[in-house]
Amino acid sequence: MKDNITWQELMASMDSAKAHPTDTAWDIYWYLKNNYQECGSEQTRMLLFAYTKIPLERPSLLHSCILQLALKISEQYDDFNLLNFIRIWGYNQFLRPEDKEGRTTEDGKYFISLEDRTERTVREYLNRHPEHCPLKRDPELPMILPPIIGYVNSYDAKNDFFHIFDNASRHFVAKSPKVLPLIGEYVWFTPIIPANSRFKSAVIIKQEEHIAGRETFGTLDAVYQQTDTEKKTFRYKITSPLPDADGGTMVAEGNASLKLLNCPKGKYPEEGTHLKLVVFLVRGSDGTKYNHVAEAVLN
Repeated sequence: MKDNITWQELMASMDSAKAHPTDTAWDIYWYLKNNYQECGSEQTRMLLFAYTKIPLERPSLLHSCILQLALKISEQYDDFNLLNFIRIWGYNQFLRPEDKEGRTTEDGKYFISLEDRTERTVREYLNRHPEHCPLKRDPELPMILPPIIGYVNSYDAKNDFFHIFDNASRHFVAKSPKVLPLIGEYVWFTPIIPANSRFKSAVIIKQEEHIAGRETFGTLDAVYQQTDTEKKTFRYKITSPLPDADGGTMVAEGNASLKLLNCPKGKYPEEGTHLKLVVFLVRGSDGTKYNHVAEAVLN
């Protein structure tokens, strides 16, 4: 086994792989590591497929090196199906303990863990290929959940982040999505929740029609209590059972902007008028999560 193997030597090694499977697997790794940028997508995918067919002990250093290399290959060749490879590789089974830890070199440079690198690359891959988002929970892709409906609450132009909330008040960030959403609308998205981080990402699959999106997201019944024309708000009381909310507690009474009602000036609802509200928790400047009314619809 050497780290500068030629194509002819690799072919000879693969022809006799049954006699030395581990050496052949290392030969595939070193050849790809040195040549994947030049040898083309088809040949690269063929060699990775050949590696997966070799009976080897897993987990292992070699198996982890192959995954790390596959992440680079997915960035080089857009037709390489990264999710399929990760499933075959056995992500949920074969990560070693050391693959879950970052490391710092003697000169102080920090390298993220293979686990974190994989999850970051998967997010980037799915942003390029939202059509590959799994339709159900996949045990080999533990950081990816099935698509759900979400409300697009705001956009951070500086970081190119869209902030999305689900009906459990979980906050997701879609960075530079291929499918561009509209603020105040509903989208189907795939949540990606890394195992070792609270940072939640969203891969937007498609925009949903507004009323259908609102119905799927879910509304809470409420009654209109009073109008504050000076603050341009109204007070409401939720009469539905309060849902569980991520990271905080939803309260029954609160205030919301009168703009949500689209009423002519001075013609506000009477006390006791029934409403349907879209409500989720948003973190305030003090770090506490508070009710946020995204929509208010008069019954």
